[in-house]
Amino acid sequence: MKKILRRQNWDANFRQLQKYYEIHGHIHVPNIKQYSSLRAWRRYQTERARQDRLPDDQREKLKSLGMFGETLEEKWLRNFDKLVAFHEEHDHFRVPRTGDTSALAHWLRRQKQQKKQGRLRVFYERKLRRLGVPYFEYEARQ
Repeated sequence: MKKILRRQNWDANFRQLQKYYEIHGHIHVPNIKQYSSLRAWRRYQTERARQDRLPDDQREKLKSLGMFGETLEEKWLRNFDKLVAFHEEHDHFRVPRTGDTSALAHWLRRQKQQKKQGRLRVFYERKLRRLGVPYFEYEARQ
């Protein structure tokens, strides 16, 4: 009986994470009260996976949302490719913060913040500069 309840609880949490993914385009659940239990559950699943205690079927479900397998660089390059496609279609970099492009807009905003803080990798900054993203142009040196 306990095993069935645990499975139902896992499935319910997974559905919540799946819904979050459908809305936001990612599963990086923010640290705010509204999502506190979902964030804790997601982090627990990551820990279970590290300890090799996550059943294969659950791992596969989480993997389908991008939880495992893709490196940070692969994610960055995937978002960069989305930005290239957006620019090719719209001929600008003003990515709307709503609708289908909200995740891309959030990603681009993070790149700008990281550059401002001096935390953006040089490789990434060069790619954004070469693409012509205005914020990443060379600053005039005095």
